[in-house]
Amino acid sequence: MNDQETNQIPHYGNGPLTLSGESNAQRVTAGSSAVWKLILKPRQANKMKVRILLTIAYGSEDEPEWDIILSDNSGKLWESAKLTLPDVEFNMEGMGGKEITLSAEAPRGARLDDSVRIKMQVFAEGQECGSMEFFANTMQSILILKTSIGHERAVVDGVAGKAKTGSDKGIFALLAPGKLDGYVFMEAMNTDLVRETCRGVRKAKGLVDGETKLSEIEHFLTPKPL
Repeated sequence: MNDQETNQIPHYGNGPLTLSGESNAQRVTAGSSAVWKLILKPRQANKMKVRILLTIAYGSEDEPEWDIILSDNSGKLWESAKLTLPDVEFNMEGMGGKEITLSAEAPRGARLDDSVRIKMQVFAEGQECGSMEFFANTMQSILILKTSIGHERAVVDGVAGKAKTGSDKGIFALLAPGKLDGYVFMEAMNTDLVRETCRGVRKAKGLVDGETKLSEIEHFLTPKPL
């Protein structure tokens, strides 16, 4: 398909299939994905040519691009990493629906509230059959830093000092629970930057793999009545 054909948007109207599914806004941490499950349902059994057109926009011009993937049960239909136009065509026949998945992975270097907005338009036999919009933005992670027992507060002070004197480290809060020996909780964005910030801090032993949920540590945050 050449550029001229790609830019020719078919006339809108009632089409021979429907588009439905999830379109809820999602908040994700850096390096994780927002996922939407969708289905194309024919109104007729005839063989038809289906076209899916994606329009992708970011919150600002200087935000890093997200990894966008459109797939079905057989594999990827389109992915942004290949730098091709977000324009997909395939054939459908029969009354069985086609399940498709749209995913948007936030960059590992994303900042707080970086966002992506995706508009999906579906056409069949030159007619618009439906459109949906999807939105995702980034939120901070809860990371766990392992320390030498008895030195949790010193590690918090050391990490905080490096985060304040360096460039944007994406660390928003540090917590050393009094009843949890050898660990410090960190509210942060970029795991790679956090790992670099913690390197060289005395008595810090490194990040625990993975992230934790706020619900798993909230009992450390809520004071108990006397």
